[in-house]
Amino acid sequence: MGTLAGAAVIVPSVLIFKRAQNSAKLLPAFTVLIIPTQILLGIMVIGTGFRPLITMLHLSGAALLLMAIWKEYLNQSEVSTSN
Repeated sequence: MGTLAGAAVIVPSVLIFKRAQNSAKLLPAFTVLIIPTQILLGIMVIGTGFRPLITMLHLSGAALLLMAIWKEYLNQSEVSTSN
């Protein structure tokens, strides 16, 4: 399920990255880079028995990912309404 969720975020991010202008490429690249980190942190959370530090890093990474996806959505909404 995590792999499917990762693919559901990475594929649109790569497409947005290819279409974006130079200034708008940072967020899709950030999203593509943080997904593998989240997967590794998720594996570490389970492997270490939910240690607080690793769990906190995993949850803060999820918050950053949510922020990046929301910002991408807002940027795309702004572009589509201006065209």
